[in-house]
Amino acid sequence: MAKLPFLVTAALAGVCSIAGAQTAPANPPDPAKFAEHKQMELQRIGQRMQALQTLQSCVQNAADHAAMRTCNEAARASMGRGGPGGRGGTERGTN
Repeated sequence: MAKLPFLVTAALAGVCSIAGAQTAPANPPDPAKFAEHKQMELQRIGQRMQALQTLQSCVQNAADHAAMRTCNEAARASMGRGGPGGRGGTERGTN
């Protein structure tokens, strides 16, 4: 009886791996769209890096907890609800 859960789990894992291996994208990606997506991603990364550098500078200059809290609030406002590096603001699908 103790082998039954193991056998069921092993069988399900085998079926899932076979099903996953047989799936292929319906439409191959468009190279022009890839270049556009890549450029947008690099721009978004640059914006996040700039926001993080601003936050880092602010925190380095903070004299107390209240000042550091202000830095964090400003960073969250500049990057949207998720803070620096988070999802929010003008990122994909949120505007």
